[in-house]
This record gives sequence, structure tokens and C-alpha cells, in this order.
Amino acid sequence: MAVDWFFELGELKRIARSGWWSAKVRHPETVAEHAFRAACIAYALALEEKQDGEKACVAALFHDAAEARTLDVHKVAKKYVVVDAEAAWRDQLQNAPKKTRDALGKRVPAEIQVVVKDADVLELAATAKEYVAAGYGEAQTWFDLAGPKLKTKTAKSWYAELRRAKPSDWYKKFRR
Repeated sequence: MAVDWFFELGELKRIARSGWWSAKVRHPETVAEHAFRAACIAYALALEEKQDGEKACVAALFHDAAEARTLDVHKVAKKYVVVDAEAAWRDQLQNAPKKTRDALGKRVPAEIQVVVKDADVLELAATAKEYVAAGYGEAQTWFDLAGPKLKTKTAKSWYAELRRAKPSDWYKKFRR
């Protein structure tokens, strides 16, 4: 049933991104919060890279949806636990409305996958910057490891901007 799918996706609002616990972040962002900003970044990044922004946005929005079933498994745990996110996603889609199931069940083109991955990494880097600014110094490692993972020219450029920026810079412009 479609409404079951809606409620299941709602679980993502309550599932914390567990990797941040290693940086001592007490209340890390949720999977839903991460997916929202990653989707926004994917849209903009795709357009800059002359790709389909809508496809990239939708793919990024749902890129971690299976975690409603599998949870967000920490990198260390992945060494010991096998998670079949593909199977979870296929099973999860069975409750989606038919046209949605058909649309989301299609393979994402490789060039869009690259954009979505870069958006995912840029979102993580932005979050790391925010956590460092909030006093979680160990999050700097996440930021530093993000840059070398980026593939697109635009994502690399935006990462360089992130390196120089402070999370509150945008807000300070309004307080002058």
C-alpha cells in the first residue's frame, strides 16, 4: 500500500547517520536530513555538469531510502555485517505506488550516478564543516577525506569553496 511506503520513508527522519558518532557528535543528522541536502546539491551539480538535474535530484533523494530497513550502518560495522541494500530497496519499492515503483525501479544512468555520488560526498563535507564549527573537531577527518573522492570538475570546485568557507558566512551577510 502506498501509505505504508509513506510511513516507512518517515522512518528516515528518526535514523541517525551513525558514522558521526565516531566524531563524538551526540545528535547527528538523520538520513532524511542528509538525503534532502544531497538531493538539492545533486540538482545544482547536475545542471552545472550539463546533466539532467531532475534525474540527479530524484536519485539523490532516494539514494539512502533502503536505510529505513537496513539502518545507517557505520563503516566499522560494515566490516562485520553484510547489508543487502539492493534487496532492501527492491522489497521496499513493492509498497510504492505503481507508477512510482516503475520510475524508481529503473537503472540510474552512469553519468547521473557520478553526480549523485559527488553530491553525497559534498553533503557529507558540508556537514563535517558544520560539526567542526560546532566544536566536534574530529569531524575534520571526514571533511579531509571527502575531497579526493570527488570526480566532477564542479564538485571539486565547490569542495575548494567549502574548504575556505565558514558555515555561518551566508547568515552573517544579513546581520551587517
